[in-house]
Amino acid sequence: MNLPLYIAYKLLRSQKILSKNTKPAIKIGIVAISLSVIIMMLSIFILSGFKETIKNEVIGFNSHLKIEKYNLSNDENMFLYKDSVLSQIKKLKGINKIFPYVKKTSILKYNNLTHPVLVNGFDKVYNSEFFSSHLVEGSLPDLGSEKENNQILISKIMSDKLKISVGNDLISYFFDDKTRLRKFKVCGIYETTMIEFDEYYCIIDIRILQRLNNWNQNQVEGLKIYLGDNNSTLELTEKINEEISFDLLASNLYDDFPQIFSWLELQNINVRIIIILMVIIGLVNIVTIMFVILATKKTFYQITKSIGFSNQVLRKVFQYHTTFILIYGLLIGNTVALLASIIQKKFKLIKLDPTVYFMEYVPIKINFTDVAVLNLSAIVLSLFVLYLPTIYIGKVSKVKQ
Repeated sequence: MNLPLYIAYKLLRSQKILSKNTKPAIKIGIVAISLSVIIMMLSIFILSGFKETIKNEVIGFNSHLKIEKYNLSNDENMFLYKDSVLSQIKKLKGINKIFPYVKKTSILKYNNLTHPVLVNGFDKVYNSEFFSSHLVEGSLPDLGSEKENNQILISKIMSDKLKISVGNDLISYFFDDKTRLRKFKVCGIYETTMIEFDEYYCIIDIRILQRLNNWNQNQVEGLKIYLGDNNSTLELTEKINEEISFDLLASNLYDDFPQIFSWLELQNINVRIIIILMVIIGLVNIVTIMFVILATKKTFYQITKSIGFSNQVLRKVFQYHTTFILIYGLLIGNTVALLASIIQKKFKLIKLDPTVYFMEYVPIKINFTDVAVLNLSAIVLSLFVLYLPTIYIGKVSKVKQ
């Protein structure tokens, strides 16, 4: 039996931590520890949710990876052969979905109103789930029909600027060697919190853009690749570049949007600073609690020394005793933080300005691995930090006969 642990447990049972007789310093210390844990956990949950939300939105619009012709001449009419590239990468594992695309700048016009856009042409295999989840009116374009259709999916921002509704026809101007016009019918309107993408991103049948470029159905601008695991993006980028021919290049979302992900990395620094400050505050409070216990239990360790307990055993007793109180504070902090996170995740009570934060509410991602690491780190660190205050026990004399 671990004697110091047993004695510490008995001391804890004999002392109701939040009773009227408990020293105010201990109560304040427990509250401070709980608040520190709450702030640290919420910071981690919010940052994780924030990063995941932004990343999923960027992936939804752009995919994890894309393969394009290696363009040294800045030629806008570069194409690759879809079937040839698919045969080169089909043996790679971890790929969830591959589909071709062609994109072209255009100006949409409805009545006397105009708006510049980037028209994206896809086939029936495109990322329809993402746009379906953000659809606010109408339906997605039918890109799997035998014949090409003139349906177009636009954003709510475009709809508001052009003052156009589902079912209306608009004119799209394409500018190459000469200006060409195409009529489209608005089939649906989507809305996301990524305003930068909503401003210009619309979807039509890929066959229309292939025909405008005088390409056949096997000629495309590139291939978008969606993965089964977000964490394998960098690894698969390297593998694909090893498999495809020298005149092709695979790039990922980190290459295409470095400013967004650099900004997200800066948020990590803010959270680390918060965690460091909260750890310092928590440790100061746990040491304070131990000094209060040592001061109030002086008679106890005078008696235990008299009956033969060594300084080492008593040090461990009070280390364990204070650690039990720390765990009490951790339990309160964990309970409050998890409850607050679950409520926010379900009811989305705290709102945000999407023009600033790219989302309408504070996102939460609860990761129990982070919770376990945070709590275990706090307990282990406290055991080391609490050793120094227990040196005071060695200076206490035995009870005089």
